[in-house]
Amino acid sequence: MATRTPAWGTTPTLPSSRPISSEDAKAFINWAAGSQKADDNRIRQKMHNARNNPDVIASLCNEAFVSQNVNHSQALVARGLLGTAKSHCGEECLARFVAQPFSEIGTVVDGEILEQTALATLQAKPIDGLAYLNTQSANAIVLDANHTSHIVRAEAIVAYLFNHNYS
Repeated sequence: MATRTPAWGTTPTLPSSRPISSEDAKAFINWAAGSQKADDNRIRQKMHNARNNPDVIASLCNEAFVSQNVNHSQALVARGLLGTAKSHCGEECLARFVAQPFSEIGTVVDGEILEQTALATLQAKPIDGLAYLNTQSANAIVLDANHTSHIVRAEAIVAYLFNHNYS
């Protein structure tokens, strides 16, 4: 089967050993965000190949934090990519996402602080990545039942069970 090149340009690369620029990280995130289901294996393979490159993981981590308050979708994709990498280099970054405190002030709609819900959805992605990584330290974060958000707690339960064959 021929490799499909998206209409918006060539498939960005993620180096396995050399540094990556912020622009390259953004290009890969944007490409992944616009990809189709048929691209899933290619994305997983690219993340697997780059998972031991701390520069790639740090660049994706940085983009996920930078985009957090600017582009929610881009932040979700970046965090998903970090989880997909199954990278020990990325474990600390994923843990930092989950540890972000919730603001007690913000836009309230029907009793819900929208900024808290937005952050919770962004924290659920790294929980998936930590459960997928399945190290002792990552599992300790996933199993921490004290998270403020029921969204994050529920995702932690589902992700942990899925990554441990429902046992």
